[in-house]
Amino acid sequence: MNLSALFLQTLLTVAPPGHTKFSVTTIDCGESCSGYKWSSFYNSYVRPESFEEGKNRYSIIAEHLIKTAQQKLCLDDDLKPIPNCKRSRNFKGWRFVDLVSITTGSMIAESGLRKDIEDGNGRSNKPSDDGGQGLGAGGEVCLVQIHPSVLKALKIDPLSFLGESNLDTCFSFGMDMFSKSRNVCAYRAHKAPEIEHNWVFETYSLYGTGNTCTSANNGKTTYRQNLYNAVSSDFGARIKKEQKRISKAATLPLPPPNN
Repeated sequence: MNLSALFLQTLLTVAPPGHTKFSVTTIDCGESCSGYKWSSFYNSYVRPESFEEGKNRYSIIAEHLIKTAQQKLCLDDDLKPIPNCKRSRNFKGWRFVDLVSITTGSMIAESGLRKDIEDGNGRSNKPSDDGGQGLGAGGEVCLVQIHPSVLKALKIDPLSFLGESNLDTCFSFGMDMFSKSRNVCAYRAHKAPEIEHNWVFETYSLYGTGNTCTSANNGKTTYRQNLYNAVSSDFGARIKKEQKRISKAATLPLPPPNN
């Protein structure tokens, strides 16, 4: 099963590319460069990314995110456990679609899958000459916008999370943080059984605030939860449809041999 291809369709449905000035692509405009912006970051003139160019970039994002989630959960392309692969205790009980969706909901909310954020081009409120504002106001990096203070405590260079070549690092660290947030909130929920709990809301709350599982965070928690629901519903439905197609194909009778 081509999970990356299915997930790409979900990304194109929930957050289609080609609609932001912050995602640009380089252009060889020769001597006719009027109307194009110069980018010191890319050392080239640039223009807004088209839908097709964004789709190609999304496909790479999808491949890295799906591969990272499979590795975390020790699952093969058919979502079956990989022999002799033991998942970390931090990911005990996680479903594949849940891990992909919790990461994607945050990624869309935090970055909109913008190329300037993926690459670290410019800074919020301090744009580069091509208009990029890729780093957050606090220096947050990569598509899930990890705060540098978290990385500093672990002696990790924030620059190691930027660019296409570091998508695995970005997603892996982000997934670890989501898992930690979920586990902490599950522990707190266990101590307060009289209260109704929603693990998605609580995970996003702690991830966003760093200290509480119950904060709306000025609407940010609910927004991320709604994105999680949209991604989970769409991606989950695509997987089920593909599983049914594969199962049906496997049970079809073989054609008679040629005489």
